[in-house]
Amino acid sequence: MKILTKQILPFLSFFMLSTPASASNISGFIQGTLSIQNSPYTVTADLKIAVGDTLLIESGVVLQFNTSIGLINYGFLQAVGTEEDSIRFTSSSASPHEGDWSGIYFSTGSDGRLEFCQINYAGVALTLDAASPEINSSHFTKNNTGLDCLAGAAGNITESLFEKNPNAGIRILNAGPVVKRCILRQNSENGLESAIVLQGASGTIVQNFIFENINSGIDLTNSSAVKIYQNTIVQNDMGITISDCDPTIINNIIALNGTGISTENSIPAAFHNAVSLNSSGNFITPPAGLGVNTRRNTRGDSCDAYFNIQLDPNFFNPNSQDFRIQIGSPCIDTGDPTNPAEIWIAGAAPDMGANENNGVIVPVELVSLSISPNYLYWATASESNNLGFYIEMADKESGPFSSIGFVEGAGTTVERREYSFAINWGTGQRFYRLKQVDFDGSFEYSRVLKSENKSATVALAQNFPNPFSSNTTTTIQFNLLETGHVNLKIYDILARQVKTLIDMPVESGQISIQWDGRDDSGHVLSPGVYFYILSSPNGKLCKSLTLLN
Repeated sequence: MKILTKQILPFLSFFMLSTPASASNISGFIQGTLSIQNSPYTVTADLKIAVGDTLLIESGVVLQFNTSIGLINYGFLQAVGTEEDSIRFTSSSASPHEGDWSGIYFSTGSDGRLEFCQINYAGVALTLDAASPEINSSHFTKNNTGLDCLAGAAGNITESLFEKNPNAGIRILNAGPVVKRCILRQNSENGLESAIVLQGASGTIVQNFIFENINSGIDLTNSSAVKIYQNTIVQNDMGITISDCDPTIINNIIALNGTGISTENSIPAAFHNAVSLNSSGNFITPPAGLGVNTRRNTRGDSCDAYFNIQLDPNFFNPNSQDFRIQIGSPCIDTGDPTNPAEIWIAGAAPDMGANENNGVIVPVELVSLSISPNYLYWATASESNNLGFYIEMADKESGPFSSIGFVEGAGTTVERREYSFAINWGTGQRFYRLKQVDFDGSFEYSRVLKSENKSATVALAQNFPNPFSSNTTTTIQFNLLETGHVNLKIYDILARQVKTLIDMPVESGQISIQWDGRDDSGHVLSPGVYFYILSSPNGKLCKSLTLLN
């Protein structure tokens, strides 16, 4: 089951389980792995992950929930699919509707990662209650509401699609997540809420495409701490509506809506935006000076005192939802030159809107790009005159970037090509991008990837050799940057613990442990796949290994 459009992208996968492997009906407390071999699973009563437990869901798994049933996470949930084989959470009904099942709930103190998941037909597809898991490259479609962030939730929601959720796409209530490079379209059709609803909120809304939604693209109440940067907000009933708060709104395109920016008892800090072609007005009850052209910007175009313009953004084809800006657009290089969103820019200043236009269109179709602790992976659907790819790295998303390697391209081909490049994940935050170069010197940059190592204080390597036989040993190595209590244990495919390799405080540094394929009683284990899990105060890491005869 392929997931997502070409704008929305990939990552890695994982393993293990305590519910019997043969069960197709599941319920109650669960840990370990839900494997693809036994999919689909019908969830007959609430699934629960206890505090301290981990549930890993393999790519391609389908979970079908009975009426009003949900998944409640008190521990750690890892659901990481792939671009080609996503994980699906849906209704068990033969004729599914929004609200059939309750959704996935992350409770206070829980954690996890959802990537390449599809969540459909729930009441609220995903609720983050004072929890901040990483959400990436996922679909939230035909739920009453796509996502609720509550009570201080502050995770990253990136490169995901929120579509046809009739109540709201995303609600942020007294919370502060980062919503970045997402698509929100055709939400809030019941007319009660909006695509993104913020109440008492903070956080950042950056580089999103928000279009074809009923009511507002973004609706804010008492949310002065919110930063709205580099979004393209088009073809909604209203662009941005603001009540009783003073948010920061910089470098956005707000066009082709019913209204542009509407304010009530509010004085937003709105700078360097394109607010134009909104049928009922670009600025509704604005504070003094906002939307009144009194000066010219660096291009010589008329703008207000805050460098907001009211000119046609010059989209490629808004009728087919291609909201990239064309060469010559008044939005190019006219954003805030201080680059508050810290995005990569092609010129002297950021462009307005979600897409940066570097003035070059290169005929190489990049269809996937992902990162793991050891590699960058990418693929092209076709190539024309492609010399290759420079891999560039920076310490900040805004650069400066420097080249760390080159991978030769395929020249001209209509066949899919897959590429990889070895990297060192490191201990800090790093940013990577591709510079695709044509034979004539033309080039185009990919989006920027961040090395999001949530377990930066601990890293677990793949055992070597792997596979190995019981008359030899294999070495498991991990790196601990902070002293702490760790345990390293071996489990069989039924989630039964068979061997404890270490369970004690460990000094920081690189640690190597050898295992001879024997259990805690000294007996040689049967050949097969086993899992080793490293637990530390920073969380759990899991890998698989294979034992031969």
